[in-house]
Amino acid sequence: MKDAEKLTSFLHSAIEISGLKAGYASRNIKEYEYKGIRNRRRNKVGISDIVENYAVAASSGHRDIDTILRVWEPTYSSYQTSSVFITTFNVNGRTPTLDGIPGWLTCEGIFPPDFYIIGLQEMDLSPEAFIMHTSARHAEWKVILAKSFPKNINYDLIREIRLVGILLAVYRRVGSKINVDLSEIDAVVVPIDRHSTILSNKGCVAISMYMNDTSVCFVNSHFIAHIERNEKRIMDYKYIVKHIRFRRSGKTLFEHDAVFWFGDLNFRLDTAYGLSNNELRELCSDEKAFRDMIIYDQLKRAMKFKVIFKNFKEPEILNFRPTYKYDINSDNWDGSKKRRVPAWCDRILWWNQKGINIRQEFYDSVSSIKFSDHRPVRALFYLDVRKIDLAQYDKAYRRAFNEANHRSNESQPFLECNLWCSDILEALFFVKLMTFYTTENDTPRISHRDDIEEVMRDWERRYSTYTTTSIFITTFNVNGRMPTFEALPNWLTCSGTSAPDFYVIGLQEMDLSPQAFLMNTSTRHSAWQIVIQKSLPASTDYILIQEVRLVGILLMIYRRTDCKVRVEDATTDVEIVPTGFPLLGRMGNKGGVAVSLQINDSSLCFVNSHFAAGQEELEKRNQDYREISQIRFPKTSRSLFDHDIIFWFGDMNFRLETNNNLSNDDFRRLCADENAFRDMIIFDQLKKQKKLNHIFVDFKEPDVLNFRPTYKYDPGTTRWDTSEKCRCPAWCDRILWWNRDGVNVQQQFYESVESVMISDHKPVRSIFHVEIRSIDEVKRDTCLEEAIREADRRANEALPQIELSQNEVDFGKVYFFQSASRILTIKNTGKTKISFSFGARPNRAAVCESWLSITPPNSRLQPGASCTISLQILVDKAVAWTLSADGKLSEILVLRLHHGRHYFVTVSGQYQHSAFGSSFIDLIHKEKKKTSTSELVNLTFSPAPVISAVMAGIPESVFRISEALKQNGLEKIRFDDPSAHSEFIALRNALDTGKPTNLFEACKSAFSMYDTLLTLITSFKESIIPPTSQTECLRAAGDIISCWSCVKKFPVENRNMFIYFIGFVTELMKRNSTANTQMQLLADIIFRQSTGENSYLQRLKFLETVVWGSQGTMRNGPSPQADCQDDADLIIL
Repeated sequence: MKDAEKLTSFLHSAIEISGLKAGYASRNIKEYEYKGIRNRRRNKVGISDIVENYAVAASSGHRDIDTILRVWEPTYSSYQTSSVFITTFNVNGRTPTLDGIPGWLTCEGIFPPDFYIIGLQEMDLSPEAFIMHTSARHAEWKVILAKSFPKNINYDLIREIRLVGILLAVYRRVGSKINVDLSEIDAVVVPIDRHSTILSNKGCVAISMYMNDTSVCFVNSHFIAHIERNEKRIMDYKYIVKHIRFRRSGKTLFEHDAVFWFGDLNFRLDTAYGLSNNELRELCSDEKAFRDMIIYDQLKRAMKFKVIFKNFKEPEILNFRPTYKYDINSDNWDGSKKRRVPAWCDRILWWNQKGINIRQEFYDSVSSIKFSDHRPVRALFYLDVRKIDLAQYDKAYRRAFNEANHRSNESQPFLECNLWCSDILEALFFVKLMTFYTTENDTPRISHRDDIEEVMRDWERRYSTYTTTSIFITTFNVNGRMPTFEALPNWLTCSGTSAPDFYVIGLQEMDLSPQAFLMNTSTRHSAWQIVIQKSLPASTDYILIQEVRLVGILLMIYRRTDCKVRVEDATTDVEIVPTGFPLLGRMGNKGGVAVSLQINDSSLCFVNSHFAAGQEELEKRNQDYREISQIRFPKTSRSLFDHDIIFWFGDMNFRLETNNNLSNDDFRRLCADENAFRDMIIFDQLKKQKKLNHIFVDFKEPDVLNFRPTYKYDPGTTRWDTSEKCRCPAWCDRILWWNRDGVNVQQQFYESVESVMISDHKPVRSIFHVEIRSIDEVKRDTCLEEAIREADRRANEALPQIELSQNEVDFGKVYFFQSASRILTIKNTGKTKISFSFGARPNRAAVCESWLSITPPNSRLQPGASCTISLQILVDKAVAWTLSADGKLSEILVLRLHHGRHYFVTVSGQYQHSAFGSSFIDLIHKEKKKTSTSELVNLTFSPAPVISAVMAGIPESVFRISEALKQNGLEKIRFDDPSAHSEFIALRNALDTGKPTNLFEACKSAFSMYDTLLTLITSFKESIIPPTSQTECLRAAGDIISCWSCVKKFPVENRNMFIYFIGFVTELMKRNSTANTQMQLLADIIFRQSTGENSYLQRLKFLETVVWGSQGTMRNGPSPQADCQDDADLIIL
């Protein structure tokens, strides 16, 4: 161990002497994994994986080693050729004879392949497939496939996966020399619309596997149909790419060595280019001319412009006729009334990493198979798969390690890799854990060293050119109104300004219908698209390049077609962040949606948000900001503040404070004065919170707003709110921006549009001129050499130093779903600019526990400057379920100072256990043990007769709130009212403390009380209907006797809760005329399943049977419910 101690001492001395000359070793200690090696644990070489992960410490960067290893790959790899037969077939819900399909899976003159990859679409179109996600035809097709393989050759089914009628099956030839580890095979399903999977058979299924040591992904997809839905097909592709992530390995699509993507992609031949349907059909009958039609193919055009399937391959010319649409059992094109245009809907494409060799042997369709309106398409591929000799790999790695060191700059620290000294490696590992800074998800954009990157940022103008682009941003809360072009005069056009390069349009409350909340589907979405497209400047063409929606929060980005800047599609990404307490099956209309764009070489992020409403909901609005600011985009792993520029806009709902001797009437009078209204900004909550550094730190907005408050008006007028609530005017709708140092953003104007009167808000708009960077690679490389020397010089001058306002942050008492925040101030006390970030502790993926958030998680500071960090604790149900009985919250944050030392910040809190987030079974037993029923329910009202016998088995919190509603509020519930977070907190406190006993003293709103009841039930660890009984309940739906027979089998605690809750729902339906709109939500809650998941109609049917059946049987005699209830009494009492 002495050698290890010497090495540790040497490293520390080097750090002290050179000022971490640089933390150079530290910045290159990465969790290195060569793409061909699969996270293997210890092997025969012993400590080789330690070296693989940590011996990069003093090299010139793990990418140098990667490059060398790729060149040397033949020295440690051998190759085998794997034959892969892929076929895709939309079978139109038909089942041929079980004798097999001759000529489909066999080809003359080829040896039986190693693998058959079979993709079917519309395999089953029966109601059972859509509603119950079960399929009788699945088994039939397995028989058909088995009988269609080459005779006398055996194939094993090694994995299959299905989404409604989309089936993907992988077969391996028995005796194949290509090795497949079955334990490493993974599969994923991506429905196109995750909130309504049951209604659609569109989406994809994918399988990830290794052939020897080569990773391969197979994707079978079915895109949206119809010739005019091309844009939606493109969106389908992007959605699938974004959401493919395999759980076992964590791999995304393009982290494989090879990807094969096939299916009914539904791209059509475009008739907008001069050829009619009849002319295309005539060309199809010509043996040669049909190939020329490929120029009209929508997929080829999209690939040519790199809109989708970038770097995927397919032959330029397709040597088979269009595969769709035929009359069944005929070679005739579609003879139905629709007479669809022939099209190459069914395709097979492939993509591979550089160095992976794939050869397509043939690509054809099988015209002899005619039982569907499609023809099957098939292709044979030869794929060279590698097999790695681990011992040889380790030798190559040692050589590459030392070679990379020798190639590096002589001034940088050097350590020779010695694989045989495990003590030294352990010491190096120890130094890594305790001293050095690593970034686990950060990919430096310019260099491998952060200090070099800092210099390159300072010198950016030496190797970059700039283009000014104009961005028009508008935000508009449309109050659920249906749009018309006439109702939006001059909203998107401004006199005296030229047409901007980009339109960024953010809507809130775009759709307030029940379908939008329950299913996240919207009939008004397309209406707004049409009106917006029509409202754009008529003299200029714009295309929609990205959109994202969360219920009624919609963000759309349009790009001018002749714009001189480019948008990199490969890095474009979207994300949604709902805020508030999520009830099963119901999306909230508060939260944020965001789009990340790379324009030329500049990264921009656009955030459209809708914060909590209500004068008193200030802290909840701050909480919403902090939640949304944690956005991380899945495709690029960028966080919000990893962008060059952020534009954040929306209905932020910040109000004017009325506790300053100015009344609502005073504010209204000031608003009428052409000049005085500007002075009201000093009462604006957002300005005050920003000044206190609680939110939007370093974001910009003019100090004075030169437009009147944008809320609240009587719709159709410019008159302030005259409703019963008579709300105070406020600047709810805002546009702010943030940019990193050196990025030039100029706001041209910032105004509201008072002539638009369809909503109770006025739209707000602004135009920005933004400098967009384009990097000259040659000049950058020239600067890089000088930047290395400059970075070393700076590192030698002074060590970075900071001062923390505190090292221990104690939050004190923390309550369920009530955010608590504290401020941590970081000051740069050194002589150089610093960068810092909060990083994960060793052996942990996350920076901190899920109950803690940090805003911002990283930043840069000039000498003498300070930065405010907001720490927030929020305990939701998922966190509450995992907390120990003592409720202690404890975390140690690691603040990593780039090129400097680590700082540690201890965060602690004491969670106050609540009925919310607990187990209702535990609550029942604790309350029964603690006190008698008469002491427990010390209320002034009597329980309803239907539930009196089971009162001992109902949690006090559930009983109190539901009975309060029955006594005073069921008729008053208005289900479209907003739920105030402050009222939830008041009710939670009343339920947990027992005071006040009359819950309507804590909360005046009947809807908030109802919403809190549902929140309470969904926060319990257990569902009301136990998971083991749910399938049986779904089968019983429609038959009242069978339903209550199922209930009788529940555990006694679940049974009591169910009977009581059904009694409440029955009463609600009787007394509230609009309560039937809640039935789907309530059904999802008792099953604890989200609307849109499989069997949601059956869940609704079960609840309706129990509720309406109960009412009917109660009127006509003894009910099955009563039988269940009596049995429960015997067990409980």
